[in-house]
Amino acid sequence: MTHHISHRLLLMAAIIPILSACNNRISPESQVDASPRLNPDYAGVTMPINMAAPSFKVLEEADDYQLEVGAGDASASWYLRSKDGSFALDLDKWRKLVEGNAGQPIKLTVSTLNDGQWRGWLPIDIYINGDTIDPWIAYRLIYPGYELWNRMGIYQRQLSSYLQEPIIENKDIELQCVNCHSFAKGDAQTMMLHVRGPQGGTVIRREGHDVKVNPRCPALPNGAVYPSWHPSGRYIAFASNDIKQFFHLAGDKPIEVSDMWADLMVYDVEADKAFTGPCVSTEEWLETFPSWTPAGDEIYFCRALPRNDLYYDSIRYDLCKVSVDLATQTFGEPEVVIAASQEGKSVSFPRVSPDGRWLLYTLSDYGNFSIWHKESDLWLLDLVTGTTRPVDEVNSDNVESYHTWSSTGRWIVFSSKRLDGLWGRPYFAHFDPATGTFDKPFALPQPQADFYDYFTRSYNIPEFITGRVEPISPEVVVNP
Repeated sequence: MTHHISHRLLLMAAIIPILSACNNRISPESQVDASPRLNPDYAGVTMPINMAAPSFKVLEEADDYQLEVGAGDASASWYLRSKDGSFALDLDKWRKLVEGNAGQPIKLTVSTLNDGQWRGWLPIDIYINGDTIDPWIAYRLIYPGYELWNRMGIYQRQLSSYLQEPIIENKDIELQCVNCHSFAKGDAQTMMLHVRGPQGGTVIRREGHDVKVNPRCPALPNGAVYPSWHPSGRYIAFASNDIKQFFHLAGDKPIEVSDMWADLMVYDVEADKAFTGPCVSTEEWLETFPSWTPAGDEIYFCRALPRNDLYYDSIRYDLCKVSVDLATQTFGEPEVVIAASQEGKSVSFPRVSPDGRWLLYTLSDYGNFSIWHKESDLWLLDLVTGTTRPVDEVNSDNVESYHTWSSTGRWIVFSSKRLDGLWGRPYFAHFDPATGTFDKPFALPQPQADFYDYFTRSYNIPEFITGRVEPISPEVVVNP
């Protein structure tokens, strides 16, 4: 059924606004001195001009609902009625409204019917920013149970519409499992993904040509994971890890993934060779989650002291960096940037902004499998001043992880479990690189208000891409 998602979404997007349209405006008889609550919450968010129209449900109890949609101080552009408070905004009307009212907030004005009387609520503003967003994102859709591994896949979503397409699905490749997708600076023509199974390997696409390789380093015993493309598109930094999974019978962290062994390596795509160095492949440290700088001369990564299997919850990673000389294939001496372990915390998933000024990372209590750590938050490091802070304007009381910068560095996408505590949903936030601050984040718009109530898969590692990805042929994945 997964390959029918996009068709269902587009069909519902076309039908719902027609059923909900209302030509007769209701004038409220009284006023409520508050704005109504929405789910997902779009109140006061900042959205790019090229983002699809949001859908939501008004959470205030009522017998009937009216929604007026307008811009600035002008009269409403159109009206909708709903018996259950669910509203889906017409995609074409939304696009015309935001494009025709540049710089003006979009106003959502709700009226509710209670005990035979209509009450008006204060308007909700959605701020439209002229900083356009990359047109697509790619992500892995995954069920929580491993028994459904063959129903996972890597997908792409057009952000200006609700179109979703598969890049590759597990159901099309017998006994194989795809994961760990990554793009070079968001380029749809320069990407890679891992394949696990009897014919495992790494599929690399460059200039539209796909090839499956096995990027191992002779000096390291384990395969490649956690990729990061060099800005040139020729090299990929990997961690080489021996990973163990723990399944808990109690508690709020049912799954834990821990490194038994972890080192860094750099793979030369053109030469089909990998190299490492003694300072990033030691028995003394676990080195993981490499991330290139935009200049391509340094790698930020996470490093921890190893622990025995029984003490996986005492493994805590610091943020480090190391210089890399690609000409000589050598590494410099690693430097600790944030000693999180000394504060009883652990760093994972460092990502440097395209301008090289900012580094966004995840901070949790221990380990690096932050997607199951409720306390996991996003933190921002200023690489010029060295100051770091929690991104309170973005964080919630649940998981924030798997973050990626847009190609302009003015938007991020990340996975958050704030809606229900169970499923990771894609959230976006606008970023001001001059001040280092974010605007209020919003959930990826869907054509139905209750989409996230019934869609029981997580969006893992949402990543911006600057164009559509041609699907990967299953034959490439299964061939030796």
